[in-house]
Amino acid sequence: MNKDFLLFHKPFISEEEINEIDDTVRSGWLSMGPKTIRFEEEFTNYIGSNRSIAINSWTAAGHLTLEAFGINRGDEVIVPTMTFPATTEIVCFSFYATKTLSTGEGGMICTNNENIADRCKIMRLHGINRNAWKRYSEAGSWYYEVVALGFKYNFTDFQGSLGLLQLKEVDFMWGCRKKIACLYTEAFKNNELIELQTIKSDRESSWHLYPIRLNLEKLKINRSQFIEDLKNLNVEVGVQFMPVNQHMYYKNEFNLSDKNYPVASNIFPRLISLPIYPGMSNEHVNKVINIVSDTLNKNKR
Repeated sequence: MNKDFLLFHKPFISEEEINEIDDTVRSGWLSMGPKTIRFEEEFTNYIGSNRSIAINSWTAAGHLTLEAFGINRGDEVIVPTMTFPATTEIVCFSFYATKTLSTGEGGMICTNNENIADRCKIMRLHGINRNAWKRYSEAGSWYYEVVALGFKYNFTDFQGSLGLLQLKEVDFMWGCRKKIACLYTEAFKNNELIELQTIKSDRESSWHLYPIRLNLEKLKINRSQFIEDLKNLNVEVGVQFMPVNQHMYYKNEFNLSDKNYPVASNIFPRLISLPIYPGMSNEHVNKVINIVSDTLNKNKR
């Protein structure tokens, strides 16, 4: 790959995290085990919830939570269309590769409801009762029972190794993202060719993404051409997210029409996400600012 090419995202992994993963490999405990449990405990302390249950993806966490609440076929769950298709209106955390805290893949359910927590804990590992992960340890017992038709949604100690170290750095990594976001906002706030995301004064953003919206009526090119121009200038950007109603499966299966989603239909063709991650230097950020600004100005009507 061209060494000057600026990727949309790069993971922020230190030698300490690599050593922690090495320790997991040498321990002989690779699936869900003591590091997963430690990560759950430390995440609970950080968030301030009563319980945290580590899951192998946010999608699985959302599914388990719906199951625990007793949501069945025919029940109504309201979700935004401008999202990744896995989304539901339930508070779970994602640890996907591009997130502020990453374990490669993974998610966490946090709750103060003991019944919901207990149900999710059972259902994440085949519906097995008790602490099923301990059955292969000195403290465990060979005997277990499947008490519900569960799933294979458990976390692993590989992920827990990353999570424990990432959690220690999460405020620093978030601070890096906020700094980059501030630099972008300051540079672009008066540019009539784009619109920026507005953050309400009583809110904080994770800055997992930094989206901009192209004012296409003021440009001579469309989004695809804009992205291609940036790519040719060694800057990669993303598009998050295609509305659910525009994905072929959901459109056909549920007979969805774009006219019923006017806001999403207006925003999506203009939407672009700029690179934002802790490893970006000021030089990288300025490169993005300059190339985006120059490309906009060059293609102004």
